[in-house]
Amino acid sequence: YTVSGYFKVNAGNFLKGRNEVVVSWDDFVLPSGVGISQFQKTQIVNWQVALTSSTTTGAKIALISFDSLPKAPGAVVFMADDGWAEQFYMHQQLEARGFFGAMSVAVVPTKIDTANYMTTEQLSSMVKAGCSICNHTMNHVALGNETEAVQRLETRLCSEWLKYLELGDCSNYLIYPQGNYNDTTLAIANESYAIGRTVKEGMMTPNNDKYQLKVINLLPNVTVDTVKRYISLATTGGVAVIFLMHKLQDAEPDGGTPSTYWVNSRLHEVLNYAKSIGSPVMNLKQLVTEFLS
Repeated sequence: YTVSGYFKVNAGNFLKGRNEVVVSWDDFVLPSGVGISQFQKTQIVNWQVALTSSTTTGAKIALISFDSLPKAPGAVVFMADDGWAEQFYMHQQLEARGFFGAMSVAVVPTKIDTANYMTTEQLSSMVKAGCSICNHTMNHVALGNETEAVQRLETRLCSEWLKYLELGDCSNYLIYPQGNYNDTTLAIANESYAIGRTVKEGMMTPNNDKYQLKVINLLPNVTVDTVKRYISLATTGGVAVIFLMHKLQDAEPDGGTPSTYWVNSRLHEVLNYAKSIGSPVMNLKQLVTEFLS
């Protein structure tokens, strides 16, 4: 080879155990003075690696495979955590574009029916529309910081609350609050729940670990073009993406904007784009039952 480059991924997104890291030519770092045309373009690829150990100073990583993915429809999921009031607006915007029942929300029961959060009536209407309402623990506790007993109690109470109010059949979809979990959490999830979702960044293949699902966080610094690129990859590249949102605001973010906000106009633009290219937009249950192996 006369020239070489490399694919760059965020090491902080690796999980202990087997990882599948979806990369595209946007992740490729070219050598100085060389254009992309000098490299043979192929389909996006699925890079499987195993993180066998991890410390603050280093990690051991074993390469498993570097595979081409088939050209096929993937999955695009729009999801929101906590049950903030404006998340019902996200649901309405999806439906306005023909994505019926496509919204997924992880709720905290103690926050529902309080100021700035959704009501049980709104959640019920979303369930009737086909949306996925998921388990985010009873009190939004950081599971990885708690004892096994507390973890079991928090997750079970939320599941029972969702079942009691007949808010769909996704009470066993465990969404780790703050993305905080540990080996005990994973053991509980594997024992009693269908899936577990993190806040680790990345796209997914059908073989992704169901208890460590990844997301793309829609934060103030995430541009519309970036989101469109992910949507495009998921539409024809055989991969899945979960876009995670928390709160919305009308104005573009400034230095004082909390990191969990995104902007209404950006949401509208990416939803319009997904509709225009026929993206496979679906809720979390459909992702689990129709996409994941």
